[in-house]
Amino acid sequence: MAVTETTRIDDHFSLRPMAGALRNLQPPGKAPRPDGAWSAEFVLYTLANRPWPTGSLTLVRTPHEEGAELNTDYSLACGSGVTFRTGAEVLCAPGALGTPSAWTVATRQLDAQGKETPDVFGEFRGAYDGTHVVIKQYGKERSVSAGTSLAWSWGLFDAVQRLAVNPPSEPLTFALLDHFDQVKPGHALRLRKRCRLLVGTEFVVEEQAAELEHGTVFRPRRVERGGTTVDCVVFEQTGRGILPIVYWCTTDGRLLMVSTGLEAYVRKTEEAR
Repeated sequence: MAVTETTRIDDHFSLRPMAGALRNLQPPGKAPRPDGAWSAEFVLYTLANRPWPTGSLTLVRTPHEEGAELNTDYSLACGSGVTFRTGAEVLCAPGALGTPSAWTVATRQLDAQGKETPDVFGEFRGAYDGTHVVIKQYGKERSVSAGTSLAWSWGLFDAVQRLAVNPPSEPLTFALLDHFDQVKPGHALRLRKRCRLLVGTEFVVEEQAAELEHGTVFRPRRVERGGTTVDCVVFEQTGRGILPIVYWCTTDGRLLMVSTGLEAYVRKTEEAR
């Protein structure tokens, strides 16, 4: 599928709600190898009347013989200076989806001074054996059927980068591991399109002439100028228990942003390691 269409941020349904967060998005440089070692930080936006920054997500990928380890650090502002933090270490099996095989998750709450709130701490472990997810928490064990194909929410941020280099012709189907302990069956990740995305534009105010019966009047009009096109691969995820999720990647494997309907992740930094 050739890249022929040029898309403006305001023109696409998945980008329009977070357009305000993308105004300063600059053309990316060359991406590190998506199947190598890298780290990336995303700003989390809540999408309401306008995109509102409410948190962040940092991903660190380290490849090894059995696949890769993907560490996550998630932060969410909860009001009154309170911050909710989730850190996870996930071992991912080889393969297109980066199926999680084992994970450890720790959650905590910080007050306005950055101090941990007493007694607000959680930790659990999970594993996937090829058909079932087993969660161990508070001294108890819970097993959930997950089928023979499993992916996890933030792990798909890694998967689409690797898939963007050579997109699959058919949808990838799987059960979704959401929030590290919820299994949602019936999911699919498919190539939506290839396009050129116009980024780094600037809005200026120009006067537009309008001819009226008694003369000419000039009215201010906001006009988009400049910008650079970036070749993109766009994936869409659908399935039970979620709104459609759209992933925007460059063709060399850099995830730029993710739209989840109510939230959006916009890439802030990226480093090869």
